[in-house]
Amino acid sequence: MRAKLNTSIRKYLNLLIRFLYKLEKQLMSNDINDRNDSSYSDLTPQNDIDGKEYFRALNYALDNDNVTNIAVTGPYGSGKSSVLRTYEKKEESKKFKFLNVSLASFKLDQNDTQTIESSILQQMFYRESSKNISGSRFKRINKIRLRETLFALLIVLSACISGLYILNPEFIEIRLGNLFYTMENGINVAGLSMFIIFLTALSIIFHKGYKLVKYNLRLNKVNIKNWEFTSHNKEDSILNKYLDEIIYFFESTKYDVVIFEDLDRFNNEDIFTKLREINNLLNNSDKIAKKIVFLYAVKDEMFTNNDYKNKTKFFDFIIPIVPIVNASNSYEILKDKINDKVHESEDKPTERCIREVSVFIEDMRTLINISNEFILYHRILGEMQLNSDRLLGIITYKNVYPKDFAELLLDRGMIYTAFQRKQKFVQKQVSDFQKKQSEIEDRITQINSEQIKNIEELQTIYLSALQRKNNDQSNILVDGTNRNIWNYEGEKEQQFLNELTNATVIKGANNRHKIPFDGIKTAFGKKENYYDRERKILDKTKIDQLREKIEQLNLEKERVRKLPLQDLLNNDDSFEVLEEIKENKLLVFLLRRGYIDERYQDYITYFYPGSVTKNDMIFIRSVYNRIGSEFNHKLTNIREVIESLHNNDFERKEVLNYDLVSYIIKNRYQNNYRFKAIIKQLVDGSDASFIFIDGLLTKANNKVIWNELLERELLKYIIDESYFSITKTYSYLIDIFLHADISIIESVNYDSKLTNYISSTENFLDLIDEGLHENQYLSGEAGDETPQINYSRIKEAIKVLDVEFKLLNNPKNKFSSEMLFYIYNNNLYDLNVDMIGVMLDHIGDITNNQLNDLRKSNYTIIQESNCDQMKDYIMENIEEYIENVVIELKSNVEESEYVLVELLNNPNINNYHKEEMIKSQKRDIEMVTKVEDQEMWNMLVDNSKLIPSWFNVIRYYQYTKDINESLINFLNESKNYQQLSKIDIDADQEIEDNEIKEFVGELLFCEDISVESFRCLIKSITWDYEDLDTEGLSTYKVIDLIKNDVMTLTPANFSNLKKLNAPHHITLVGNNIDNFMSNPLKYDLAPEDVEHLLKSEVMNNISKVNLLEMYTESNSSNQIEEIFSTEYTTDLILALMESSISKEILVLILIQQVDILDINDLTSSLNSLGEPYSLITVFGKKPAIVNNEVNQNLMTVLKQHDYILSWKEENSDKIRVQNKKGGKVKK
Repeated sequence: MRAKLNTSIRKYLNLLIRFLYKLEKQLMSNDINDRNDSSYSDLTPQNDIDGKEYFRALNYALDNDNVTNIAVTGPYGSGKSSVLRTYEKKEESKKFKFLNVSLASFKLDQNDTQTIESSILQQMFYRESSKNISGSRFKRINKIRLRETLFALLIVLSACISGLYILNPEFIEIRLGNLFYTMENGINVAGLSMFIIFLTALSIIFHKGYKLVKYNLRLNKVNIKNWEFTSHNKEDSILNKYLDEIIYFFESTKYDVVIFEDLDRFNNEDIFTKLREINNLLNNSDKIAKKIVFLYAVKDEMFTNNDYKNKTKFFDFIIPIVPIVNASNSYEILKDKINDKVHESEDKPTERCIREVSVFIEDMRTLINISNEFILYHRILGEMQLNSDRLLGIITYKNVYPKDFAELLLDRGMIYTAFQRKQKFVQKQVSDFQKKQSEIEDRITQINSEQIKNIEELQTIYLSALQRKNNDQSNILVDGTNRNIWNYEGEKEQQFLNELTNATVIKGANNRHKIPFDGIKTAFGKKENYYDRERKILDKTKIDQLREKIEQLNLEKERVRKLPLQDLLNNDDSFEVLEEIKENKLLVFLLRRGYIDERYQDYITYFYPGSVTKNDMIFIRSVYNRIGSEFNHKLTNIREVIESLHNNDFERKEVLNYDLVSYIIKNRYQNNYRFKAIIKQLVDGSDASFIFIDGLLTKANNKVIWNELLERELLKYIIDESYFSITKTYSYLIDIFLHADISIIESVNYDSKLTNYISSTENFLDLIDEGLHENQYLSGEAGDETPQINYSRIKEAIKVLDVEFKLLNNPKNKFSSEMLFYIYNNNLYDLNVDMIGVMLDHIGDITNNQLNDLRKSNYTIIQESNCDQMKDYIMENIEEYIENVVIELKSNVEESEYVLVELLNNPNINNYHKEEMIKSQKRDIEMVTKVEDQEMWNMLVDNSKLIPSWFNVIRYYQYTKDINESLINFLNESKNYQQLSKIDIDADQEIEDNEIKEFVGELLFCEDISVESFRCLIKSITWDYEDLDTEGLSTYKVIDLIKNDVMTLTPANFSNLKKLNAPHHITLVGNNIDNFMSNPLKYDLAPEDVEHLLKSEVMNNISKVNLLEMYTESNSSNQIEEIFSTEYTTDLILALMESSISKEILVLILIQQVDILDINDLTSSLNSLGEPYSLITVFGKKPAIVNNEVNQNLMTVLKQHDYILSWKEENSDKIRVQNKKGGKVKK
């Protein structure tokens, strides 16, 4: 049983051993594969290059006995070492033994010659086995093998034991007695053996000690009690000091060619001098039976232009190396190396990137290392999905500027400086934009501060101040020209002010004092500069444009903040950012091309993921450092991020992140403090807050956001305090309407600010339509492929807010039309002409002509339309409508009569509005009785808004019971009295005669009726007055009554008129001459009456003669003489002379009128009297005339007028007249 168990155990152990063996082989194979991974290239010199010409030159130099110092020259990375390594492997070089000395140290001081020399010696001696140069004093730590240790121990023990035996044999024999015996010949074998062993051990120990003392012990100073010995073998040059060691080295080894590399790194020519000296010593030494060649791999520029002769002096033969890689051909090599080592499935750098970067690579080692590091970084950071172009860029910079790259890891160096400069530049740009924004905001504030609404009102203020300054006179002298400051209207007033601006001298009207224009434009120091205020008024229409400029500046600020350094450097003003790095051409290039960008940290460090991602940690650090990050910075483990932040961090802008805030909103009850802190930030009105809100609304629960923001008065800021354009404002309002609770919207409508804002938005329909489409707030049945935009939330909001739109533009689609119908049906518009026009245009069934007449007869068109809802709306708000439309609309003056009557009879319209309406309308009321409220009759009459008819006049007169001032004014108006004059006053059958006569009776005696009016009005009177009491009547009225036959010629009227101071009765006669002449004696004619009639033009001479004939029959000569006491016309006198009137009367008349007659007329008159009077006219005749007083008077007058020579009384009965030839009448 036990045997079987042992067998099984052995079997399983064998299987385990075989498995482990195979596993070991596999691991070793993998290790070999890893170590031989062809993805990388070592930086050591290549040993398989093709350099036949180089090798031929080396063969020549090495075989030449005169050549002992050879230089292989070329720039860094040109392949010097590769040529030498390849040559060492060549068959023809097997005859040489090469010793390689390299001083590739970056820490040696170039002036520390001893350190350099020491390094050369170390590499020489430590290269060779200590066995081959055992005589060298340079000792090294060698590995002590076990057998060597046992051997040494054996020697020491042997020496000790044998020595002890020699000194004390008994001690050894007692203890090791059985081992010792004496030979038969008496020789003590043990003692002899011990002695031999002792001597042998002692010899070995002495030899070793001698070598130790000889090659290792150097006594510079030995102190023995108070005595001191000092060695003075210290020398300056280590090579000279250990020259014997160097000679010994070459004497003991086969090396005959020493290759020195990297000596040129120290720019120390002294070391070359010493090495050449040593080479000469070695080749001249008798101990060395071979040629020793020193071969130097140095760069061409080792010897400066001034020391070029030293180059040929130091070296016996120089072999230049043509560089394999430079800036012109590094592209192909780098591309091949990267493409060969990056798998096809992996992201490779673009050829453009490789081509551009390779321009800065000038040596093979750097190129190879860039390739290696790119592959390494690419694979390690591959899971971060980095951009290969940027990775190659940062790797290139790392190799060309390794020190600055190291600084970058510590947030220092040129790259870090570049991005810091970028931040400062961005801050400056943002600050400049903010300054411009502040200027625009200040301008908007100034514009809104101006209370005057129009230029005309403003001009009136300053011109009034000018008039007050000018002693309340409106005339001023402008450059000597008298000007009236009010003789301008509208824009002309502005021209006048400009004229004053350009005037040389402005003086008051009295020309006593100058008026400075600086005083005029400031209202003499009491007002702000006129032109500043004028600009504010003109700019009121530009406020929304200014707000759009602010939004544009905000966009510019955001653009600049997000602007990559690459884009910034490609602008013309990039010199500010490049100021500190412009000398680093590679860095400038990499930054301009974007091969190093803001994410450079991702390309230089590896983040070990844990509870938070790298992006999470970047965000946390940005909050800690208060430098902020992009709002859309991606966060993954948000809960862990929140836990990493303190509550106070949520009170700062740096914490604003879309992912973080969205998470907090979603979990606000668990993060109440953080949620409240963030909301508090978002309502501070800053640009950053609104930019964040804009982005947040596309990612989070908008309802929660807006409910919270609205409750914290953000709406008040948006409408009252912000400088948002109307488009921007409405983008927020739409989102509020779509997502916030209606009750909250209603509750934050403080002082109806939101209502008023929306009500004044003309393009509301467009803004809503565009906003809803952008938000895609859709509704529809599941599976409906053509869902319609749902306006229900907007409708609900504007209804709750009780909006009354002042003006709306025309709807552009069916959705806008739907909204317009909703506004119409719910009376959500202001009763003004523009809104009424919009509604009638799209809802009312009216013609284009009616629409065009809307501004002339608004209410009439409404009544003619089918807009019953609007009619009811107007009736419910009739006062508002009358005030805002019928009265306010200056062109609305042609309302129809029935509409006007309807409005005047509306008891809900106050009398003030009715009167204003009456004043504004051109239409007159046909019949005053249509207006039920007789109080309105006064307004109608006062404003002459009645059709001028005697019906309206008399009905109004009956209402007032007198001709009051209103009626007087009405009748005195030209259009009225002219129209009334065309109508018979009794034409209207509805007016009773007594009513007419009553009115006319008062009208005749109303002195306030104008002359023109009275003369026209009495033309309408169709009857006459036979006995009109004219007392108190104005002269013109009497005359007009007579002329218009209102007063007929009757003895009563004649007598009444005769009582007046003026001869109106004569006028009456003249107006009725035929009637008068039919029986003139029935009128009480006084001489003066006859005189008036004879002198009037209303009667011809015949009538006058007839009148006088009848009058003389019943009146005395004295009365006739009285009548003709004044002059009459010659024609009348001549006619009278031929009348049937008695000669005595005619002689009296002739006597009275002789002064007006010339000789011919006098002759004619005398002839008309007949004989004897006619004989007076005959020369040579001496007629005798009856001697009476009348004839005596006649002769006297004729004599006085030199018509006769003389006359005398022949007797009491006769007068003899002596005439003369060609009598002459004196005038």
